Amino acid sequence: MSFSEAAEVERYMRSEAALLLAHDASEFVTGLRESVDRIFLSADNKPTAMHSVLEMEPGTKTTSTVIDGIDCEWVYADGADFSQRLLYLHGGGMVAGSAKTHRAMISRIATRTNTAILVPNYQLAPENPFPAAPKDAITLVNWLWKNSPQGRSAAQKLFLAGDSAGGGLVLSLLVNYRNEFTTMPDAAATFSAVCDFGATSPSMTLNAESDALLSKEAIQGLGHIYGDGVSLSDPLISPLNGDIDGLPPLHMQVSDSEVLLNDTSLFFEKHKANGGLGELRIYSNMVHVWQAFSPYLPEANEALDDLAKFFHKH
Repeated sequence: MSFSEAAEVERYMRSEAALLLAHDASEFVTGLRESVDRIFLSADNKPTAMHSVLEMEPGTKTTSTVIDGIDCEWVYADGADFSQRLLYLHGGGMVAGSAKTHRAMISRIATRTNTAILVPNYQLAPENPFPAAPKDAITLVNWLWKNSPQGRSAAQKLFLAGDSAGGGLVLSLLVNYRNEFTTMPDAAATFSAVCDFGATSPSMTLNAESDALLSKEAIQGLGHIYGDGVSLSDPLISPLNGDIDGLPPLHMQVSDSEVLLNDTSLFFEKHKANGGLGELRIYSNMVHVWQAFSPYLPEANEALDDLAKFFHKH
């Protein structure tokens, strides 16, 4: 582990957690939205060397588009293969985040994978609770099979990826909505996915102190906001409890210090037990969605390289 960079990232994330906890419970969504914006878009409280995480990768570009009323952004590198497409679902607890917040990290994925990446501003709770987000995502998966940044053309490969709650949304699509896909995606990847809004796994307690940002209570609270009356154990919002069978190859990353460790490890175990293919990567002592701290954090660069190698194989 790169102790100096990792320690700086953890210090920064713990400072963000403190700012979030300073909000009254009634202002939790507002506080989280502000926090996500700061983490991904602001130089405030970051050491100068960490400012590189805010910059897009050289040679990448973005274009805006609207698909069936959903504001989206294409991100791709010069010379990208537009027949290889990726739908990226950003994190933010289903209440925060946007294509803009995740743009820099996604530009690094675009460079490594050489794919055309579509990043939607899918509908967020509490204004638009479940099932608005998965409905948006299903629409976009089916659209992506037939459309590229240059217009109508068939995809040769289509991948899904997402971080945190966006990673959970990716898995929810595969578990709960596979029959609504015109064609199943070729593979999928997640970073620190929220697979169980009930927060029932052992790591929710075991890693309560080591996790710099998240807590069992925060995840359950977000589940109530997003689910809007849906039980936290319902597979529709907690895919860990669903039928994890017949899924495409998965690449799943998580840190051993996260409360979400077992969300990922248990989901992958069920996937493998049912004959599923893929890779589970458990990193040591990383913060939640440490991949966002590329290029500053060496482990973030390694994780993004791992992701790209996986997609290149599929």
